[in-house]
Amino acid sequence: MGLGVILLFSFISFFFTWREDQSILGNISDREIVAQNWLSKIGAGLSDFFIYDGFGIAALSIPVLIIITGIFLFAAKKDVFTLSRKRILNLWFWGLLLMLWLSMTMGFFHASNPLLGGKVGMELNDFLQDYIGLLGTIVVMIILAIIYMVLRLNITPEKVSAYFAKKATEVKDSFEPDLIPSDEEQDWEKSTIEGQTVVEEVTTPTPPESDKMEITISEPEIIPEPEVIPEPVLKTIPKQDDGDVDVEINAVIDEDEDINSKAEKIVEDFGEFDPTLELSNFKFPPLELLKDYSQGKTITINEEELQANKLKIVETLNNYKIGIAKITATIGPTVTLYEIVPEAGVRISKIKNLEDDIALSLAALGIRIIAPIPGKGTIGIEVPNQNPSIVSMRSVIASPKFKKPKWSYLSLLEKQLVMKRLWWILQRCLTYLWLVRLVKVNL
Repeated sequence: MGLGVILLFSFISFFFTWREDQSILGNISDREIVAQNWLSKIGAGLSDFFIYDGFGIAALSIPVLIIITGIFLFAAKKDVFTLSRKRILNLWFWGLLLMLWLSMTMGFFHASNPLLGGKVGMELNDFLQDYIGLLGTIVVMIILAIIYMVLRLNITPEKVSAYFAKKATEVKDSFEPDLIPSDEEQDWEKSTIEGQTVVEEVTTPTPPESDKMEITISEPEIIPEPEVIPEPVLKTIPKQDDGDVDVEINAVIDEDEDINSKAEKIVEDFGEFDPTLELSNFKFPPLELLKDYSQGKTITINEEELQANKLKIVETLNNYKIGIAKITATIGPTVTLYEIVPEAGVRISKIKNLEDDIALSLAALGIRIIAPIPGKGTIGIEVPNQNPSIVSMRSVIASPKFKKPKWSYLSLLEKQLVMKRLWWILQRCLTYLWLVRLVKVNL
């Protein structure tokens, strides 16, 4: 039971930390690397195996089954009930079958998210759709769901029809009037009958004179009607004619408009404020204070490395029957981007699931698959360069866009793969210390 609780916490943590932990799985033996999973590296490895490479979110069934089995064993040890081997096997059989069905269903509806269906769910959907098509896959999932409900939950068509018939009867009865009078209505009818004189002709034999008795009929007590007390009427004062009185309504002055008008008047009288006048003698530090890494060091293009990586990528994808129509390479300072145009009919999820296989064939420390690249309609594979170059702070500040900006406050965020700078408008003055913390540069 403890093992099930540990796995459950590890799996739950994986959904929050899988992006950070997935990059360290290749170097799990390195003690300097710290995993973000609640159970550290072991938890990250187990969660990645069962969820990402396995059954997706349905893998949570495994720790749940372990916990339930532990509860059964503990209860059987305390003589709460008799536990048989058949009962345990039955529990695991139906639990694993439900997990497989959930993985396949999640992989069908969320093919682009491997965390929900896992690789098992995606591969099952791809296999079924290749042989029986989309409609056949849906029919198989529905049939498996019906089999589980009938055999495991004992939900038969007779029970379903009886349940809906019962509900229909209840709804029908709720709209029918209540023909049986209630107790209050019976008491009211009884009281009205007692206050009336009921005359009935009854033919009875005449009793002998000796048996005659005097019958005294008491008249009903007459209750006097209550005296009606007239309600007092308040006399209103007639409306007096005050004559024609002029009412003057002052317009409400908007405070914002008043402030804006005052500000415009001040600017018109004194001109706009120049913030640079307070430090008019300030001079920016010279560029020579920064070390120049660009002397004799440029981005080298290794044609043999490019061709070898292209061939390995194409060969790896062909092994999984994924055809490539076109592949291009863009060289950057630290990584090279290979843009792939797959053939028609190829699913993007197939290529995304081969990230580890492509990294293994390229013998790279780690690759990143961008599927698809926004605005291009291609699939990108970023491969680290064998000889990465340094992006120095000096080369960034010496660029023309930094020296002659279009806006007042600019912050250089990062040097991108295609040697372009991304500029961002800032509304506050930022210090160079904050800039250095954002950009990884060597000073």
